[in-house]
Formats: sequence, structure tokens, C-alpha cells
Amino acid sequence: IKQFRWNILMDSQEEYDCSGNSTIDWSTRGTVRPVFGAFCLMFALVTIPLYILSARVIWTMRRGSIYKVMFVLAVADILTLFFNSFSFGIFLIMGEMYCHHPKIHFVNAFVIMFGFALSCTSCLILAINRMVELMSGRLHIYIFK
Repeated sequence: IKQFRWNILMDSQEEYDCSGNSTIDWSTRGTVRPVFGAFCLMFALVTIPLYILSARVIWTMRRGSIYKVMFVLAVADILTLFFNSFSFGIFLIMGEMYCHHPKIHFVNAFVIMFGFALSCTSCLILAINRMVELMSGRLHIYIFK
């Protein structure tokens, strides 16, 4: 029950009460981690341009339906890489916590979850595309062309 309480009902806990009525002084909370934050920023600055180059190559082959789905997957991955690595690196350097800027964290988490759902959906469509092409060429043309 304790695990359920922390995972599902976390807004009712004092640690997530950002209203100012809590007894916690949020300005003193937060751990600054500049080394790990710099690593996350460097990771974003190295991998995102490489992934953009890969997406450009995929875009040139967009005549096939599979490459269109792969391009959507690349865009979703670039989006989540940016928000996961770049924003997380900045948050680590600043010693950011949820109650310092809850709206920014909410938007960041929303975009990350959207990108994750888009990646999963496009991978599922890729798998369906491949299975349908192996099973029936006519059905593949009817669905994906």
C-alpha cells in the first residue's frame, strides 16, 4: 500500500505540495550536478545532429511506406532525445526540482511521454507493415500505399 500511495497519489504528499502551504522550504532543496549535466548536454549536442543526418537520408527514400514511418520514428526520437538529454542536463546543472518550476516540468514530461508514445506507435506500425508484406502483397498495397 505504501508503494501504491507514492506512485499514484503523489500530489497529495507533502513533498509534492508546491502551493506554499507546505512546511518544506523549496529554495534550499535541490542538488547541483554540473558534471552529469554537462555530460547530458554533450550527449545531446553529439547525437541529435547525427540523428538529423540519418533522418535526412531516410527522407530521400520516402517513396516506400516503410521509410515514411521510419521518418516519423526518427522525428519522435529526435524530439525525445532533445527533451530528455538537453533539458535534463540543464535541470541537473541548475539543481532543479519539481516544485521550483512545476509547469516547466509538467510540459517537459508531457512532451517526453508524447514522443515515447509516438515512437512506440511507429514501431508497431513498422512491425505490422513488415508482417503484412510477408503475408500478402495485395493486402500490403491496399493498406500502406
